[in-house]
Amino acid sequence: MPDTFEGPTYRVPAGEEVSHSRIKAGAITKVGITVKNLETTMADYQRILGIGPWEVIEAASPTLGDALYDGQPASHAMRIGRAMAGPILLELVQPVTGDNFFLDFLCEHGEGVSHLGSEVADVSEITKTMAEAGFATLQSGRLNDGAFALFDTRLPLKTAWEAYHP
Repeated sequence: MPDTFEGPTYRVPAGEEVSHSRIKAGAITKVGITVKNLETTMADYQRILGIGPWEVIEAASPTLGDALYDGQPASHAMRIGRAMAGPILLELVQPVTGDNFFLDFLCEHGEGVSHLGSEVADVSEITKTMAEAGFATLQSGRLNDGAFALFDTRLPLKTAWEAYHP
């Protein structure tokens, strides 16, 4: 593998639309990292990078509702740590019970960045558009008063993408 990438550079002239995509994510506002031990990882981010304070959410019924995994009703639990890192929401996810995307990620890859996320106005509309574009929903549900859906964009984007409405 070469040490440097030498390829064509394309710049879009000012005023021209960059993307013809039906999804306009706007900004990546969340970085999701799947972990084995939530407390240890939160403490490491605080100690090494000064990121915190952390909010911990126990994502299980009834906090986690209408849960789907691979298109089927699911019963699973996760522990989620959230902290702001500048304008980015850093989300640490520790799978606890049941089949879910994050447990799959841990088994296949170990700990690490599992998904990127964008805040959207309507998760159900994004889900419909993503399905029409050929992207399966890996996992979805309601969390407290919000909604989320993780899409299988791993092949083209090299990670899953989450649309969420807090």
